[in-house]
Amino acid sequence: HGEALEKYRLYGLGSVDIPDAQSLGARLEKDLAFAAADHATARRHLTRARDLYLAICRASDPDWDRDVYEFNGVNAVTLSRLLADLGAVQDVAERLLNFRPQDTYYSWATKAEVLMATGAAAEKVSAALRHAQAKDAAGADARLSTLAQLRRISAAHAALALLTRERRRRAHSG
Repeated sequence: HGEALEKYRLYGLGSVDIPDAQSLGARLEKDLAFAAADHATARRHLTRARDLYLAICRASDPDWDRDVYEFNGVNAVTLSRLLADLGAVQDVAERLLNFRPQDTYYSWATKAEVLMATGAAAEKVSAALRHAQAKDAAGADARLSTLAQLRRISAAHAALALLTRERRRRAHSG
């Protein structure tokens, strides 16, 4: 991941005015954080990733490009939760919590993640996950990605039982 981040910087992709290119830098920082051998390094990379996601989110118009706002916003909120610094993203968290999710897997999974990251009751998180699972695009890869992300927030959260039960059920029927 370190080499990928070096190439990303070398080619100036972070200065390209394309949210997906900018989000890639945040993702690389996040990956480095989760691979870090020590707490200080992990925290430094998490903070950089959060700040990049937050800048992209705040620079986007949630009414015009909601997918960009949701994707970058939820990542900023989740990383702030891991950094124990939700105050830095309070405005984004509130807006995401007030959004009615779009009729897609990812929008409902985003709602579940924001609810979990902000400490909502397990019933609310579970309800959002049930909506997400009902969508056509709720394939195995999407579910595993959601499960991994939510486990980072709270590995023992009661709402995760929905995803783990479904994963076991699919493994036994496949």
